[in-house]
Amino acid sequence: MSNVLVFLHSNYLQHNAGVEKVVLEQEHLFREKGFDFFAICPIPQVKLIFGQHLPLPTKEYLIIKNGKEEKRCSMSELAECVLKITWDAVIIHHLKNYSNRTILLSVLKTLSDRSPIFIYIHDFATICFNHVLMKKGIYCSKKKIGTSFSKCCDCKFYLFSLLDHRFYKRLFSYINFSGIIFPSDVIYKIWHTAYPNVPEKSCKIIPHQKFSQDQARWEYTDVHEVKIAYVGYASPEKGWTFWKLLTTKLEGIMQYRFFVLGNTNETIPNVLYEPVSFLKSGKDAMVNALKRNNIDIAVLWSRCPETRSTSQSGY
Repeated sequence: MSNVLVFLHSNYLQHNAGVEKVVLEQEHLFREKGFDFFAICPIPQVKLIFGQHLPLPTKEYLIIKNGKEEKRCSMSELAECVLKITWDAVIIHHLKNYSNRTILLSVLKTLSDRSPIFIYIHDFATICFNHVLMKKGIYCSKKKIGTSFSKCCDCKFYLFSLLDHRFYKRLFSYINFSGIIFPSDVIYKIWHTAYPNVPEKSCKIIPHQKFSQDQARWEYTDVHEVKIAYVGYASPEKGWTFWKLLTTKLEGIMQYRFFVLGNTNETIPNVLYEPVSFLKSGKDAMVNALKRNNIDIAVLWSRCPETRSTSQSGY
């Protein structure tokens, strides 16, 4: 039996976010090809410190096999478990919330000596603890990418970023990756500025999605009402503040109708809400929601470079 091992930062069977969606789709693809699909994720502990929800050292990790939770174990037990299996490929999607990083780095190095190993750059966590590279609500790295004292010393993420960046520098120095995978050339250029010594030949740009002419077809009719939707999580870096301003400025104009398709705990008057989850409705849940509601304009007003599949930056 062929085996694939995946590392990510959360349980992809429970969390409705971008990285988890990619992992779930990979699971389906590998299992269709006859692979056993193993995923490892930390079971996080979080504490509120100075108004920030910050992770505590992780004590337990979850092993998921073919879409079913199999067992919990410590880092040392996890190391023993994964090193006794032969893997056809090892894929790192995210290493946030992993503790015992000395053991983790040793495990990854041993795995890389035995099997092809790949890492996906889904966000900027390998550059900064704040994975969207934002400081006080503003994208902070237009002029200089990475962690530096003069730029970062007054940032609440600075000390965490120093520790993280030290680990990731060792990771990219010690391990000869078969592929470092980026969703777009924009994200690659930003990331490579922080890691200029990583060989360019190891870096591959593979968009999460491909444009289809079938998806572009649209039959235009006389429009008496323009439907505008905010899509995804209600977060400042995704443009939620702009969205609230937009709905306020255009409130009362009869030709506009506003929707939120996604997840939020905040409500806005005169806006229609529809929860959207690929865990419940499949990988095309958002596309189907846009079609079902006949949305004319979808809004994703990113305040920082978007790390999905864009060919242009979103800031």
